[in-house]
Amino acid sequence: MGQDRGRMIMTLNRSGEWRRGLLSGLRAEGHEVVFSERTDSGGLLSGAVLVTGSIDSTEPGFAWGGIRIDADLPENSVLRVSCHASDSREITVDGEPADLDRFLRGSHGGVESALALLSPLFSPAFSGSRDGLAGVTGRWLWLRLELLVPQPERFRLRSIKLVLAREKLLDYLPEIYRDTPEGDDFLRRFLEVFDSTFFEMEDRIGRIPERLDWTVTQGPMLRTLAEWVCLGDAPELSDAALRERMSGLAEEYGAIGTRPGIERFVEKELGVKPTIVEWFDWERMYRESPDREQMEELFGTDPHRFFLLLPDGVFPGTQAAAAFQRKLRENVPAGAEAEIVLLRQGIVLGKHTYLGVNSLVGAWSPVRIDENVTLSYDTLIGGDPDE
Repeated sequence: MGQDRGRMIMTLNRSGEWRRGLLSGLRAEGHEVVFSERTDSGGLLSGAVLVTGSIDSTEPGFAWGGIRIDADLPENSVLRVSCHASDSREITVDGEPADLDRFLRGSHGGVESALALLSPLFSPAFSGSRDGLAGVTGRWLWLRLELLVPQPERFRLRSIKLVLAREKLLDYLPEIYRDTPEGDDFLRRFLEVFDSTFFEMEDRIGRIPERLDWTVTQGPMLRTLAEWVCLGDAPELSDAALRERMSGLAEEYGAIGTRPGIERFVEKELGVKPTIVEWFDWERMYRESPDREQMEELFGTDPHRFFLLLPDGVFPGTQAAAAFQRKLRENVPAGAEAEIVLLRQGIVLGKHTYLGVNSLVGAWSPVRIDENVTLSYDTLIGGDPDE
């Protein structure tokens, strides 16, 4: 139960509250309610019924007010809401007294027969809308939701809100408008439409800090926040994975463009730790080596260029490699250029070969027969050519 600016609101939004009632064609999934069969119905309407457990106002003769249904309803869906209120939870079933809540939990004789027995108790409240007035009095309230949905896989019920007491626009009008004859509540009902609009908007404005908190918000809003902080793969991640990514963004952004930052990025994306070769790693060797042409062929002469050495076969395909290169460009310093070098396992003269990285000294390599019928890329130095 929550209270805000003179409004007292009771919310049903937990799995235990859904399981206290009677579900026909529906089931609780986490703290939400979905259709039991979530498959495409081929355009046919799928029906379901939800009867809530008792909702206690603690006051005999309590006049129930507004009801708001928070749900994903596909287009052309039908939602009918009916209510039953009483100062007692006891009903008569087949001439015998019974507790209504226990009857809902037991559903003796099957769900369909239970719904048929309970049908006369409920009075229609509203239909074709997600909010309306209960229009009943009594300490305890039971709600019955009847659904006809063309795409059951898209339906999701998140919460039912009951307004127990609230600030009303009618309270701001002169006494002559508020003092109406008993039973003549047209003005009150007419202004309820604007109450729902204006005060609901105030509620949403008041909850903006909560919606902007990435540790609390979920679904589309969480992905919007991820896009604000430039997480391009947000649509592909679950809420839990997205929160884990966002929890380390401050440290990650602080290291963007640095050698440790690029190493962490590659290890996170590909699952392997890369070897990075920068200009200053081989500059002195380039200037002093007699094989400068060979060095230029391998590394070039651009001091703003560095090499990312990765094992051969790290990418499952060309599309994965292209996607990785796009992400890599966003993580290198401005003006720098990264070149990916895929290292084969073996010593290849004139190519990128690094001791302890991709060299095979003193190891044997089997013959690989493919369409070219070639041997491995090993180079044998010394030894008897007849062996």
